[in-house]
Amino acid sequence: MNFYEFIAGYRIEYAKQALDSEPDKSVLEIAMATGFNTQSTFNNTFKKITGLTPTGYKKQMKVNALKINRILSVLTSKVGRI
Repeated sequence: MNFYEFIAGYRIEYAKQALDSEPDKSVLEIAMATGFNTQSTFNNTFKKITGLTPTGYKKQMKVNALKINRILSVLTSKVGRI
């Protein structure tokens, strides 16, 4: 791992947190906030590290959140019946 890859890893981890916690921000805003000069470089680096594009990551996080909410809803309703 070279220095660029090391730094890129930290930037992408920060970007993942931003994508999770600030869903209203655009991918471009997050790319710029995490130190990338272009969205295409950000997209390529993000995909290289995570296996997903930033947009794909956002979609996957929404799907995961919906699944968790459904599970919690089922568990809550079952606990209420006990």
